[in-house]
Amino acid sequence: MSEAIKLSVSGLNMLTRCGEQFRFRYLEGIKSPPGWSLIVGSGTDESVNQDLLNKINTGSLLPDEAIADNARDAVTRLWDEGEVKLDDDLAEMGQAAAKAYAVDTAVICATVHHKQAAPKIAPTHVQRYWRLEVAGTPIVLSGVIDVQEGSRSIRDTKTSKKSPSPGEADNNLQLTTYALAVRQIDGAAPEKVCLDYCVHTKAPKLVQLESKREDADYEHLLQRIWAAQQAIEKGAFMPAPLDAWYCSARFCGYWDRCRYARRPASVK
Repeated sequence: MSEAIKLSVSGLNMLTRCGEQFRFRYLEGIKSPPGWSLIVGSGTDESVNQDLLNKINTGSLLPDEAIADNARDAVTRLWDEGEVKLDDDLAEMGQAAAKAYAVDTAVICATVHHKQAAPKIAPTHVQRYWRLEVAGTPIVLSGVIDVQEGSRSIRDTKTSKKSPSPGEADNNLQLTTYALAVRQIDGAAPEKVCLDYCVHTKAPKLVQLESKREDADYEHLLQRIWAAQQAIEKGAFMPAPLDAWYCSARFCGYWDRCRYARRPASVK
């Protein structure tokens, strides 16, 4: 039997986007510094998680001031743990100003969730870790579900500076993987899968997208997992398309070391 191949949901997504990025991160173990947006998202997540855990344990959400405190403390801790990658606009602000902006943004996002999403959510699990052995393959797939409402739904919290496209929940491979995990562990798939977007525009807002998953969606996921197995075992890692928006120095922490990175120059 082949040696077990451990694959996280984020790793599967990364392999789908860019094989070279996957190779750097998961085979060579090279970690790139987190970006500003990741710090904001993680800080928001921590505050949301504590809010919903309190609802599970006590039946009530946390006080408003605790939401802001938890988001601020999480961003501050994550920022101070090491280098944070800043794009050109944020770099011009300087580290201290960019950090303060990250704190303020996470507080805004966490508050939006607390006020608009959390009161309607009936959580049964928060940050639920799962692990599945994929039959017929050496793949061991794992991940963490942000929020589960029993058999009713699974929810993933996101932050963004712009509203998501209407079909994003339909096309989200992460949600498909979570739904499959719940079906295998609990014996029944969730009725729906949801994205809760905390959008930090000038007027902050909550955008919620819902979708559902069927057997055909799980079959599609398994086909991708089998393709991932073949790529990993053969070492055949396709780079991102040349026109992919994320294949750039701004969005990829491996750009400077990637043999496929292009630096074209426009001419008149």
